[in-house]
Amino acid sequence: MSHRAALVTIATAAVLDTGLGVAFGAADHIGAWRGLFFAVTTATTVGYGDLTAHGWLPHLLAVAMMLLVVPLFGAAFSLFTSGLTVTHVRGAEKRIKAHLEERLKAHHKALASHPGAPGG
Repeated sequence: MSHRAALVTIATAAVLDTGLGVAFGAADHIGAWRGLFFAVTTATTVGYGDLTAHGWLPHLLAVAMMLLVVPLFGAAFSLFTSGLTVTHVRGAEKRIKAHLEERLKAHHKALASHPGAPGG
C-alpha cells in the first residue's frame, strides 16, 4: 500500500516540479532547461546561487516549488522507507512466530512423553 502511495507521490512531485520549472524558465526569461535546473536544485534543497528569481511571478513559482514540491519529495521518501520497514518487520514477525510454534510443539511433545505427564 505505501509503495503505491510513494510512487504516486513521487510522480506528482516530479510532474509538478517539471511544470513549475518550465514555467519559471519562461517567466524569468532564462529558458526551459535552466528553469528545470532551478526547479531540481530547489526541490532537492541544494539551491544554486547563480539562478535567482527576478520579478513577482518567478518568485511565486519558486515559493510554490518550495512549499509544494519539497514536502512531496520528503513524503515520497518517507513512504518508501516506511514501506520497506513494514515489509521487513512482517517478515521477521513470521519467522519469530514460526520459531515459537515449533518450540511450543516440541515442548508439548516433550511433556507428553514425560513419565509423570497425563496420558504418558
